[in-house]
Amino acid sequence: HTLRVDYATTYLGDRLQALLTGLVRGGIPMVVPLLAFPSTYRRVLATFVRPFGGSPLIAWLGVPAVRLAVGGGLLLATVVCLARGWMLASSAHWRVDAAETASLWLAFLLVPPVLAIGLYFASWHSWRHVARLAALHEPTAVALAAGDCTVPIARFGAAAVLPSLATLALIAGLWQTVSAPPST
Repeated sequence: HTLRVDYATTYLGDRLQALLTGLVRGGIPMVVPLLAFPSTYRRVLATFVRPFGGSPLIAWLGVPAVRLAVGGGLLLATVVCLARGWMLASSAHWRVDAAETASLWLAFLLVPPVLAIGLYFASWHSWRHVARLAALHEPTAVALAAGDCTVPIARFGAAAVLPSLATLALIAGLWQTVSAPPST
């Protein structure tokens, strides 16, 4: 039930909680793999930035104190976010959020980074994002409430065509223009 429209108004409660939730949920896939798999994280990141000239910031990610500070900051943000959520929300919403947040922490601590990111975006983030957008779009929400999936799916497909084509064109352009195209 966290996909319902009222989630944003009843659970998130205020701008600070919405900001903390965004920080925590967005930070987990980016920071937790750095804590659990630092050498793999740096190697993958270096591979991604190499075609663009590299980045001196990657060396900083090898410093244990930096990793621990960044990870500690995210852990603190997680605790504050969940504590505020508990104070602001119904227990049902809070339990779902706490379980999801803990599950994300565990998944990114235990699963190798590339696999974790791939699974996360393909099987969690993208579906939830589409569902939330659908719930916020009045005609789609009405059609879904009436049991009609055909119109919303067609509407989503039509809306997704141009951004999808633009993304593919951007990827093709990057492939052609980066100084050292990937070999694998």
